[in-house]
Amino acid sequence: MSITQHGFSAEEWVDLVEGFLDGERYDGMLFHIAGCEACRRTRGDLELAHAHLEELSRRLTASAGVPDDSAARVRQAVLARVRIAEAVSAGSTMAVAVGELREILRPLCGVPTTESAIRSAAWKCSVAGSEKLGRRQWVPFVGHLSTTIEVMCGASVAEWIAETTRDIDWGATA
Repeated sequence: MSITQHGFSAEEWVDLVEGFLDGERYDGMLFHIAGCEACRRTRGDLELAHAHLEELSRRLTASAGVPDDSAARVRQAVLARVRIAEAVSAGSTMAVAVGELREILRPLCGVPTTESAIRSAAWKCSVAGSEKLGRRQWVPFVGHLSTTIEVMCGASVAEWIAETTRDIDWGATA
């Protein structure tokens, strides 16, 4: 099921989780969620991801010397999670998900390191480039990417990727 299928945008979901949604849209969203099991699960998943990412962001700032722009970094990762889940349910190519991961990694690892890590993870999946990844290669790709990122950028950044992609399985929809 598409998590934006019920008329709520990715940004609205993140605004709800971050406590920034108010007024009629907030009331309408809460009313809908109260009666929709799928949306209650989505909200719970996003709240859990947000809490984990906030903790990881604090660790990134403290241990990896990453600038303290935690709120923006967490928002970007939760939006990426929503967009990747949307791409899965829409049957999109994995390019959308790889693009989201690329945007998360670039400020944390730098462009050359990010591109090298993505190429390496795709190569470990026996494909010539990330644009050639198949749906069933998603989980191995993310695993290889996390392992590579851990070596190149540190454990906190690898955990960041793991949390952003947690329980998203492209192969399960094929």
